[in-house]
Amino acid sequence: MLWKRSLVMRDEESGSLWSHIRGECMEGELKGTRLTPVASLLTDWQRWKTMHPKTTVAILHRTLDVFTREYYRDPEKFLVGISNHNGQKAWGFNDLVAVQTINDFYNDIPVVVSIDRSSFSTTVFNRVLDNQVLQFDAYPDGRIVDRETESTWDLQLGEAVKGELSGKVLEQIPSTISLTQAWESHFPNSKYYLRPLKSRDGTMSFTMVAGLIGIFFLVGLIAILRATSRK
Repeated sequence: MLWKRSLVMRDEESGSLWSHIRGECMEGELKGTRLTPVASLLTDWQRWKTMHPKTTVAILHRTLDVFTREYYRDPEKFLVGISNHNGQKAWGFNDLVAVQTINDFYNDIPVVVSIDRSSFSTTVFNRVLDNQVLQFDAYPDGRIVDRETESTWDLQLGEAVKGELSGKVLEQIPSTISLTQAWESHFPNSKYYLRPLKSRDGTMSFTMVAGLIGIFFLVGLIAILRATSRK
């Protein structure tokens, strides 16, 4: 069952209907009740096995014929978001795929949002560690390094794997991967991350420059058409 483009679940105890994206009972005996979100990771088996080589797996009844990386072949359709009593904020997959790691804020909380481009696994962590706010940069060779100590991090685990902070772990913040349209339907007042026009070194990306040129061209064309129509 779907409601506003997202799954509706039914609990066996009361028969109440629940919205999985909101974690809220929408109909039935428990209507209005909200579940407490738990931090988790939606990833593929290859990535999970790499992270946790001694893991076990529960074999459950299949509800989908196919769920592979191809599901996210159009990143623009997806986002990762935070939703709780303090409001909502979301980060688009297209922005994450472009830069891999985003330093941002959720309300007043410094957060780092990261994506593994091979599996499209996304995570959100509080980037305050031992009273120090960290800023992260992703490098072409795959490394993610904080600017403050130059430690190397695995931001799927939220753990420093090399350097001064090796072994330190960030606090993961519960987040949800969603279709963009479903998120917009459920949270019309959500805030969204907007990627800066300039990169850290002060230069504009090719995509941004091309977009601005396109806008200027369109505005100029409209002005010419209006001037022509007046003659």
